[in-house]
Amino acid sequence: MQKPESRYWQYWLALVVGTIGISAGVTWLSMNVGAQGMPNVIEASSQIAEPPRTVFEGVRMIGNTIEIDHGQSQVDKDNAVEIPFRNEGKGKLRIQLTETSCKCVHEIQINGQAMKVGETWVEIPGGQSGVIRFGWHPKQEQLSAGTLRLSATFALPNDPQPHFSNGLRLEITTRVVP
Repeated sequence: MQKPESRYWQYWLALVVGTIGISAGVTWLSMNVGAQGMPNVIEASSQIAEPPRTVFEGVRMIGNTIEIDHGQSQVDKDNAVEIPFRNEGKGKLRIQLTETSCKCVHEIQINGQAMKVGETWVEIPGGQSGVIRFGWHPKQEQLSAGTLRLSATFALPNDPQPHFSNGLRLEITTRVVP
């Protein structure tokens, strides 16, 4: 008769071999069962749409920021600038307004569609153009500030250009006059 201590190795050997066998079987099943109905990866990758590519012309752009000097804005009057752009890519460009700088920014539109912070999405098909309209209405209390800096930030989540990874920022500088 063997000593009880000498049989422990048999127990551990059976446990380790059994665990390895079960793990290998489960891995094989998860990788192979049902794979017959899966689409071909090469075929699927050829169907992925090309990304959009946003291009702004005629504006001063530093990184992801478009800077516009509007000159003067009269108190209690509507002011606006329009920034044309185009999608030179083949995929649809998705744009969403994510932030505005002050309450005097009263109107932001893309192609005539009013934008609401965090709510509205606009899609521009590949090869198409668009216009961002940025409107503001300075108040009397902003007259003392002299220079007013307004901004709006947009998300362009599917444009792969590195400078748009943190979105697009529009900055308008204007002098408020009576």
